[in-house]
Amino acid sequence: MDTGGASDGVSCSFVPCHATALPTLRGIAHFRWIHTMTSHAFFPAARPTRREAALLLGAALLLALAVWGPVLPASAHQHGFADQRVLWGLPCALDVLSNLPFAIAGGCGLWMLGRQERGVADGVTRATAALFFAGLLLTSAGSTVYHWHPDDAGLLWDRLGMAAAFAGLLGLVV
Repeated sequence: MDTGGASDGVSCSFVPCHATALPTLRGIAHFRWIHTMTSHAFFPAARPTRREAALLLGAALLLALAVWGPVLPASAHQHGFADQRVLWGLPCALDVLSNLPFAIAGGCGLWMLGRQERGVADGVTRATAALFFAGLLLTSAGSTVYHWHPDDAGLLWDRLGMAAAFAGLLGLVV
């Protein structure tokens, strides 16, 4: 059974998994790919080039340095940049309130993504966009926690949301 082709111009062939296709809850039959991503068209059976091997070795060395290397102490004045003013009873008010645009952008993005018709974007694009917008919400929440009371423990939550947002953005770009 041929699906007629994917959006990138590559035709995809499917065959039923069983003699009779099994219906799902949506009435769509289960099928499996003839050509999977592990076929030779996607991953040729070749050894890594010197450049790829050097890159892998460098990444392994950096990982080993991060795990077993020396601990770098945080600066004594690391949290001194935070706004110290109180506004409406809110400590470090302008730093805390500066996270509101991230929350608005993340919430609006997730809302618009949820309203988008199916088929406008493929599943991977939707998932990475959702990760990006959820990362913006997490950035807003984590940065609010950190800036409310700047300390080393709160810095983790500040950076964790950014990591999720950057992962989603990288997935969208690549």
